[in-house]
Amino acid sequence: MKTLYDTTTAKLTPYPRGDHEPVVGLDARYLALDLTAGDKPQHDPATHYLRRTEAIDLDNLQVVRGWELVAYEPMPVVVTMTSLRLALIDAGLYQTVTSAINGIADATEKLKAQTWWATAQTVRRVHPLVAGIAALAGQTDAQVDAIFAAAQALDNPTP
Repeated sequence: MKTLYDTTTAKLTPYPRGDHEPVVGLDARYLALDLTAGDKPQHDPATHYLRRTEAIDLDNLQVVRGWELVAYEPMPVVVTMTSLRLALIDAGLYQTVTSAINGIADATEKLKAQTWWATAQTVRRVHPLVAGIAALAGQTDAQVDAIFAAAQALDNPTP
C-alpha cells in the first residue's frame, strides 16, 4: 500500500492509483511512501485503550501506522470543593445540584447535605452524598466521573 507525502505541508494524502504503480506527472512536492499498518494488540478495554500512532520515515520512504496501548488514568479520588463547584458551573449543572440538595425531602438529611455542601473543603468521589445528589440530579456515574475529571484538571492545571 502507498500514500503520498506533501513536502510543503507535511501531510499525507491518499495515493491516486489503486495498483501502486508510479504516478506519471506527479508534482515534485509529493513523495510516494510505502504504508504499513500493524495489527491491533489485544487489550483489556476496562483498563486500557488503543491510540493510533503514525511514524513517517522520509529516509526510508515509509509510513508505519500502529497502536499504542494506554492505561486509563484513575479517576480522581479527592478534589477541592471549589474546583468541583467550578466544574459544575462549566458543565451547566451547578443550579441543578443546589436544587437537588434543597429538594431533599427528609429535613435532617437535607440539613446534613446543605452543611456538607457549604463547609466541605474537599470532596471524595465515593462519598455517599455524591452518589445521592448525582441520582437526584439525574447524572450517571460516567457523567459524575467527567465532572470529577474536570475538577481535577482545575486543581492540577498543566503549565
